[in-house]
Amino acid sequence: MEIFVAGLPWAVDKERLKDIFAEFGKVTWSKVIYERETQKSRGIGFVCMVDSDEALNAIKCLNGSVVDGRKLFVDVAKPRESRADS
Repeated sequence: MEIFVAGLPWAVDKERLKDIFAEFGKVTWSKVIYERETQKSRGIGFVCMVDSDEALNAIKCLNGSVVDGRKLFVDVAKPRESRADS
């Protein structure tokens, strides 16, 4: 199950993000989104967990929690809308 995370501290990288969620179960992958030009974190990321029950528990426990002084918003990732070329 894919999970969306917002409010990440700027210093959190994909390994730290994975570690945060690994406390709740097996994490397949994690990704932090960076600005193209500056390569600075946008404060958002995604995590994929193998077990849906573990993922839902992680969402429940981590949503609203504080990491390094920043409050996290954690939810099930929505499917990405295709971009129309116009």
